[in-house]
Amino acid sequence: MTKIILSQYGLGPVKDVPLITIGEEKLLLDALIAGRIAAAAVSPPWPFEAERHGFRILVKASEVVQFPFVGVSTHLEKIKNKRAQVKRLIWAELDALKFIRERKDETVDLIGRLFRMEREVAQKSYDFTASFFSKDARINPDGVKKLIAIEQETGGLKADVSVGQIADLSLVDEVHRELAGR
Repeated sequence: MTKIILSQYGLGPVKDVPLITIGEEKLLLDALIAGRIAAAAVSPPWPFEAERHGFRILVKASEVVQFPFVGVSTHLEKIKNKRAQVKRLIWAELDALKFIRERKDETVDLIGRLFRMEREVAQKSYDFTASFFSKDARINPDGVKKLIAIEQETGGLKADVSVGQIADLSLVDEVHRELAGR
């Protein structure tokens, strides 16, 4: 993601911006605060901890590219043999997405409790990530294509792969048709 963001702004990894791997995000924050690195790509709550130390959030990854962020995944065998069970899981995901969108205060409280965050940090984390979540449990095929391209560029994927080989979009469509029929 860092390489994609840099290229979006006309910068080349290594050539213009040296990249190093430090480890978990807390270590990145510590290195940033200590002045050992100039910038870091971190996910919530770490950007807000960095702000407390005088740093600024320069860009959100979601402003540059939409990747499939969260969702349900399983084996093709499970989809084939236990389709009804997988569809029930999609129903549950739709309910969770609705809860997240419609009950913001309760969601922020839950984030705070689960991740042991102060309310202000939980609120900022919600605001920062809420746009990442699908509105309808569908994934963005363009985001999947971008992930495939990245894997091919980095050598992690040798053959051509289609979105259909990675994601079965028909299940979510079935659930939505069932919802419309109610």
